[in-house]
Amino acid sequence: MEGLGDITTYYVDLDEIARVLPTPRVPSFIRRVSGWLRMTWRSIPYFLGAQKSCDGFRNLRANDPKAAS
Repeated sequence: MEGLGDITTYYVDLDEIARVLPTPRVPSFIRRVSGWLRMTWRSIPYFLGAQKSCDGFRNLRANDPKAAS
């Protein structure tokens, strides 16, 4: 670049230091079904309207259209 003079630069060849990632394990059928059941069980109050998402978050304002203006 103009005006900077001589600059010493270095580089690292990332291919030389990259690790080989292990192949991901496929979860068993039982683990997949149990995960789905846990997620569904925790979601039931939201489906039924007994609980609303973001209840208890103190740092979120209520969605008030007047506040935006």
